[in-house]
Amino acid sequence: MKRLLLLTASLLSGLIISAQETVENDDHEISFTITPRLDITPYFTTQSEGENSFSFGSSSLYTSFIGDINDHWSFMLVNHWLSNNSARTFLYADTHDLYDYTLHTDAFNWLDYCNITYSINGFSLTAGKDMITVGSFEYDAWDWETHPDQMSGICNCLPSYQWGGKFSWTTPAENTTIGVQFTTSPFADPDYEDKNSWKPFKSGRYNYSLFWLGDFDWFHTNVSLTTLQRYDWSYTWLAAAGLRFTPGQFTIDANWYNKVGRYDSDDNMALAKGNTGTLSLTYTLPSEKFDFTVKGCYEKVNGTADEALYDNWFTGLSCNWYPVFGADIFRIHGAVSYDHYGGYIAATVGILLNIDIVSFFN
Repeated sequence: MKRLLLLTASLLSGLIISAQETVENDDHEISFTITPRLDITPYFTTQSEGENSFSFGSSSLYTSFIGDINDHWSFMLVNHWLSNNSARTFLYADTHDLYDYTLHTDAFNWLDYCNITYSINGFSLTAGKDMITVGSFEYDAWDWETHPDQMSGICNCLPSYQWGGKFSWTTPAENTTIGVQFTTSPFADPDYEDKNSWKPFKSGRYNYSLFWLGDFDWFHTNVSLTTLQRYDWSYTWLAAAGLRFTPGQFTIDANWYNKVGRYDSDDNMALAKGNTGTLSLTYTLPSEKFDFTVKGCYEKVNGTADEALYDNWFTGLSCNWYPVFGADIFRIHGAVSYDHYGGYIAATVGILLNIDIVSFFN
């Protein structure tokens, strides 16, 4: 753990020096951003035997260090320093888990992205920790921008940040990108006695992906096919497709997966056979100071007797207000969701800051 922290600190220090030199030359874009988010989320039960509850929602602290070293090299280092899911464990138990699971490939932890990319003539090669290629536009936003109560089970359950490499090619017109990816598998070896089995590449289980991104004016595509190696060394196929339409001030997203994301009865991540579909519509005011989104999701599990792998649907409304000249420096947000299976209504209010340290000192 200490070695990894020191390695990350050394990498960050070295990249800061490069960033300072780059910013002084004004040749390339560098950003080092601190992003705190504070939410308050009460849950109201709609079931006779249910209970109301309360949490701090997606309250957390993120840092992101992203930029171009020169015309060919770029980097990304994104950290998730705090975590909490309930008032009882606020800033302790869940945050403790972030660091306990540092070397786990089957869980989310404090290190989200840590990679470097080399690009030339439309070709790009990325190595390090990156997101598993999963088509759809649900993964398009940063974690700190989303509302988990309005994300599909795939997004909430699949440990999507894994170690590996990605190779892609973008056409000269820059409207089509195709590529392949190789990463560690989120289905790590379940041998809890052998701690080495959780380390990246130690479990011996891997993912392989093909993907296609299209950008055609107001029409966009995000399609992928990924095979993930499971606990028993077999493979499961995850197909995903997203369509995005951007007419005027509207953004319409339609996403589909051939699986449903859940935790099974043994509390292990499971990609159940079935279908997940989401549909959302976002409207942004011309001033860009305000936007709102309506979203729905339906998840149908096929062929399982495990009660933990349930069917579900949910719907929700969220809105964001950017009072500082329409910029994303400061955001006030609200969201309300209804979850059919859980039988609850979640209402969130919160604030988010994006503090760009590099811009602040230059």
